[in-house]
Amino acid sequence: PNVEVLLLEQPSQSTQQLEEWLRAQMIDVALVQLPAHGMKIIPLMRDELCAILPVSSPLARHRQISIKELAAEPLILSRYTSEPLLHSAYARHSLTPRARFEVQDIGTLTSMVREGLGFSIVHRLAFPVALPGVTLVPLKPRIYRELGMAIRDQEHTPPALHAFLQTVGDVAKKKRKS
Repeated sequence: PNVEVLLLEQPSQSTQQLEEWLRAQMIDVALVQLPAHGMKIIPLMRDELCAILPVSSPLARHRQISIKELAAEPLILSRYTSEPLLHSAYARHSLTPRARFEVQDIGTLTSMVREGLGFSIVHRLAFPVALPGVTLVPLKPRIYRELGMAIRDQEHTPPALHAFLQTVGDVAKKKRKS
């Protein structure tokens, strides 16, 4: 009843736009990568970063793969990948990521990987089911991002938003257990 759900995507690595939208009351809640400074946060879950590779690649048979093992392969950089985590993972091996391609759309990225144009680093949550022609391989060492919900004011939350946040929290809790 009188509840409007509008999904907005902000592919930038910054939470600045989301923070401005929250302050301006354009949005009530935002899914953000933690830490997110200057916002009230409800922690949700961890999300693992994985390499996405064409099934035809010899590297796709690995149970885990290091950035060092991937460094010689062409990288397809996604605007949705956590760039600070990616750069940090490369820096541990004294490497710098060299993107051959940069895309925004996850469908484009998946198609390019499937066609053997390179690999990418993606969030496991973006691929809840196996897709034909590609496979996800966990990184070694494993890399995670922390996710949370940013809100304006937890004390004056409308009932519909409160119910939404409760449901999201319950789903995240179940996901952590599985």
